[in-house]
Amino acid sequence: MNPDLKLVSESDVEELYQETLTLLEKSGVTFNHEKALTLLDSNGAEVDFRNRVVKFPQTLIKEAVERIPKTHSLYLRSEDRKEVRFGIGKTYFLAGGYGKMVIDPQTGERRLGTSKDIEQILTIDDALESYELANCPLFPTDTQNSMVQIRAAELLFTKSTKPFTAEAENLVEAKYVTRMAEAVAGGPEALRKQPVMEFYASCTSPLIWQKDYLDVVIYAAEKCIPVSVASAPIVGVTSPITLAGTLILQYAELLSAVTLLHLANRHLPIGLDLVPIMLNFKEGNCNVYSPERLLLEAASVQFARLLHLPHFASVGMTDSKMPTMQAGYEKALGAVLLALSGSEVIGPFGNLDDWMTTAPEIHVIDAEIVVSIKRILRGMEISPQTCARDIISNVGPGNSYLATEHTRKFFETEHSIPAIGFRGSWETLEKEGRNIFMENASKKVHDILSSHEPKPIGDLHAVSEVANEAEKTAYRLSA
Repeated sequence: MNPDLKLVSESDVEELYQETLTLLEKSGVTFNHEKALTLLDSNGAEVDFRNRVVKFPQTLIKEAVERIPKTHSLYLRSEDRKEVRFGIGKTYFLAGGYGKMVIDPQTGERRLGTSKDIEQILTIDDALESYELANCPLFPTDTQNSMVQIRAAELLFTKSTKPFTAEAENLVEAKYVTRMAEAVAGGPEALRKQPVMEFYASCTSPLIWQKDYLDVVIYAAEKCIPVSVASAPIVGVTSPITLAGTLILQYAELLSAVTLLHLANRHLPIGLDLVPIMLNFKEGNCNVYSPERLLLEAASVQFARLLHLPHFASVGMTDSKMPTMQAGYEKALGAVLLALSGSEVIGPFGNLDDWMTTAPEIHVIDAEIVVSIKRILRGMEISPQTCARDIISNVGPGNSYLATEHTRKFFETEHSIPAIGFRGSWETLEKEGRNIFMENASKKVHDILSSHEPKPIGDLHAVSEVANEAEKTAYRLSA
């Protein structure tokens, strides 16, 4: 199945692109970074060094978009070195969203997450085949603030085999994380050939790229480590209240960074990460689910396809604080829509509370949502065997197909059976207990933790040595 759901006409997408190009040409974007300003100036952009505003000729943007590599891979840190390949029309699913709080498996209380919580959840995500990518589910709040990103990266390298996005917030962190990645991959050249992670930078909406994030991604470009650039405005606050206006602003932010990074390294793989944030106009807090947000995400897939660039959709999340029906429909609706739209990465899964809260059980529940979506994406096989005309003729009117060899042969490939969800009768529910859904999730967590041990390859001792060196330096600087 090749999903290609379109909620916006092709002519409207072309108009959005043209409006974006015009905005970049006439108004520009602020870059608080001298090296970026100089690089853009030397390649034909109109740079106001005093106000740090860059205006982009349309040809400069178009050339960058046209010449960026259209396919690239991230590699698992496992013996088979499987790859997650972007640009081939395949959809992958991501677990873990760098939250802060965890629902304690023993007490049910919501508390700050620790390194031990992260280890357990990474083990679960490593075992769940539903997720091809796994970010850190929590920030390790049991370490000093200056070490949070570095310790998170250390845990990802040592407790998971799956590719991830490193959220280094400055150049110092980026250099330490890169050294860890090189230790895992087997050196700088091996990392360049088979990257096991990517770096990430987010624009400060509206239309400002800050120095620290640009330091990170320019360094990544020099190292040829893939980069994902993100735009995360609050709709109606740091972007226009209209959906089309927000989309134009987001793509202006993204394409300005794409152009810069392409000029820094013309072989650099770059992905687009759109994270529109919806304001709760009743209470003033921010939300990650609404029909309008899904429309924005789906339209942005079409925009990315026009540019032939990888699209990462931030869906599969919920505003619900607990694993309720609200959590289920918000996660599933967003993920199904973006899967059918053709986004290449969907997630992060495993979260509640606008991705601020997580729990081990949520990761296995969400994995079952992903299993269902993947079954939908696999589609329906049409062949002489599956059309079963001869079987229909042989069974005849009024008889059963249950005992046929054809049923036995195709049952497992044609039908899915949930491991967590309950499909039994009301009588069975009364017998097993009305909380059987969460009990199934808890049992799955227990089974994984008692039987699965991640086995990432590489020099894991060197990874921890780098993290310890960073911590010593951090303590010395803070003393």
